[in-house]
Amino acid sequence: MRKQINSLLAVCLLASAFVFAGPSNASAASEDFQIGIFWPPTSAYSNATQLDYIRDAHINLIHNVDSTDLDTVAENINMLNLASTRGIQVSVADSRSHSLDSATNAQIDAIASDYKSNAATFGYYVKDEPLPSTFAGFARAYNRFLYNHPGSEPYVNLLPTYYGFVDYPGYLNQWVEAVGASNLKTLAYDNYPWKAAVGSFGADYFQNLEYIRQAGLKYNVRTGSYLQSVGIPNSLRRPNVNELRYNVYTNVAYGIKALYWFTWWTPTGRPEPFTNAIIDPNGNKTDLYAPIQTINGEIEQLGPTLVKLTSQSVYHNGVMASNAVPIPDNFFWKPANSSANVIVSHFKHPNGRHYVMVVNRTLTDTLSLSFNLNPKPSTVTEVSKSTGLEVATNYNATTGVISSTYAPGEGRLYALPVGFNPEYNLALNRSVSSSSSVEAYGWSRSALVDGQTGTVAGSAGWSSNDSLTSNHTEWVTIDLGALNVVNEIRMFPRNDGVNAGYGFPVDFQVQISADNTNWTPVVTRTAYANPGSAVQAFTFGRQAARYVRINGTSLRANPNDSNSYRMQFAEVQLYHNTSETATTGLFSDDFSGDLSKWVYTDSSAIQNGEFRVTANERIRNAKGGYDWTNYAFESDVKVTKSAVGLVFRSTDDNNFYMWQVAANGKLRPHKKVNGVWTLIKEVNAGFVANTTYNVKIEANGSTIKTYVNGVLVDTTTDTTFARGNIGFRVDTAVEEGIIDNIKVTAQ
Repeated sequence: MRKQINSLLAVCLLASAFVFAGPSNASAASEDFQIGIFWPPTSAYSNATQLDYIRDAHINLIHNVDSTDLDTVAENINMLNLASTRGIQVSVADSRSHSLDSATNAQIDAIASDYKSNAATFGYYVKDEPLPSTFAGFARAYNRFLYNHPGSEPYVNLLPTYYGFVDYPGYLNQWVEAVGASNLKTLAYDNYPWKAAVGSFGADYFQNLEYIRQAGLKYNVRTGSYLQSVGIPNSLRRPNVNELRYNVYTNVAYGIKALYWFTWWTPTGRPEPFTNAIIDPNGNKTDLYAPIQTINGEIEQLGPTLVKLTSQSVYHNGVMASNAVPIPDNFFWKPANSSANVIVSHFKHPNGRHYVMVVNRTLTDTLSLSFNLNPKPSTVTEVSKSTGLEVATNYNATTGVISSTYAPGEGRLYALPVGFNPEYNLALNRSVSSSSSVEAYGWSRSALVDGQTGTVAGSAGWSSNDSLTSNHTEWVTIDLGALNVVNEIRMFPRNDGVNAGYGFPVDFQVQISADNTNWTPVVTRTAYANPGSAVQAFTFGRQAARYVRINGTSLRANPNDSNSYRMQFAEVQLYHNTSETATTGLFSDDFSGDLSKWVYTDSSAIQNGEFRVTANERIRNAKGGYDWTNYAFESDVKVTKSAVGLVFRSTDDNNFYMWQVAANGKLRPHKKVNGVWTLIKEVNAGFVANTTYNVKIEANGSTIKTYVNGVLVDTTTDTTFARGNIGFRVDTAVEEGIIDNIKVTAQ
């Protein structure tokens, strides 16, 4: 890897698709917490002794890249064989790995063919630190490797914020969307914090981590990071033990699930001189080996828990790092010392259990820290860094206090009991602005977020106060104070007697923004019925937002208030709840937001949380799926004119299966091969126009089963297509339909 001073790792791009089934050699390391190295031993030192050093340092992944001298098939095979006997996997690269953005499919196929049968092959080098202008080509290469070797992980490492991007989140989004979120295995990057001057620290380090965290949550993609274990004179200093530990645990606190040491071997003969890394140029362990071995061993024990957790929030306390988010007043885990320099991170397990990581955010001080928990859980355990098991702590359930000692840069992972749900409202007591406002009689902007969910004396909520005699637009905006990840809004209507629900808008959008200028709709509703007093909750894909706005474009006249047109809420709350929007298996969409998960969406639109399609033959999942093999594709389908086609195992516009739901009652399975349609059969399924049916297609190998409302109606055997993504087909002008609640789950 040619690591200038800039950065390292990430993940790859777009897809060209084909009909081919290579051997599936899914990498076990891809499902584990990855502890990797960059720059392996040179060819002359690729031997048992050096691989033992790697194994004994608790490394499970080796990244070979196109800059090392391991550039022949024979040398890569030798490394793979040495690694295999030690339970290590390898991302391979050889002399053909240069300029893969312009490589032909045949050239990429040839690389994969040489390595994919080796059990130790984790993945394939594609590119280190690509620029946006090259994304399309490298995305094609990335997906071609997946096409050849399903389950592998192509290697791409993205640049850091300090490269000079005007829109770094846009850079990340562009990469993920080029390769497809469902194809992307790890969104990885490098940002080396230990600058040349003693004591200096990268000012953008935590901001970069937060951007990566937000992108990973938005797309439900694993995130990875490179760790600094080397110095470059006049640019980077060689880190000490405390700095190594700090680098690891701050990354883990932000939800990183793949860590790679840059570098393992000390590079020589490079344009920039390197200080000794973990292993020197002669194959000897340096003074960094032992502490890295210890830290890696801790992460190895924590990894089986960490890899399952989803980051909920990351808060800083004490001296605030640049762009960090302070601990909210209503957060359930707060340091007793408000000046303590710590990070407190909240995670959630798929089983609903909550976890907290605390990191000592100092480089020289061992801290004895106490934390106050409110609400008070019955118990708090710690995940042991020695065994990975949960062990007792000194938590006092009566006082709600827990304390421990933390070495410089050290993190500890705590587990909360099953059933404990420390939900907290991100909007509580935040700043509110609006198009107009009644500031009297208990109505006010501040009452919108004061925690009082009922319209009561002294705290009625918020009400607009403009153009009362005519229908018009009103808006209200909540400023969260900093970027937060959100995915749920709860809107409490005015709920006082006969007025209940009348201030709730008829047509509205919930919009998010990072800058209070550029807005993205995440919820759109029209002709919304009066909800009465019931809270209205809307979930959407995880988004990073500082500002959340409700924009009411059609209001409801209140006959009890002289038919005045107002927008009114007793309270608005905002949350990040993983259980609400974690992707169901491979892919899901309930169309509560926009169409960013899809491509080719002409002649289609979201209306009232449903996807309405007319005259469009090529709507496809935009988030990848070209290496999906055996899966269930489920959707609610209503035919409003003639038929709707459910497309699956689609590799391009000319190759896919299409199961047609027809208003004449028939299920009509088709396949399109090289642009030629074949009707496989017709099955009486009892479909009726303008009626919603749940249709589930299970594709396992050559067997395809179709269920309608849970009842098996057809089993088809066909070997034409082995993999591909999903979508819909509605024939031009003669077919129309409504789609909702899509789920794709692995079988």
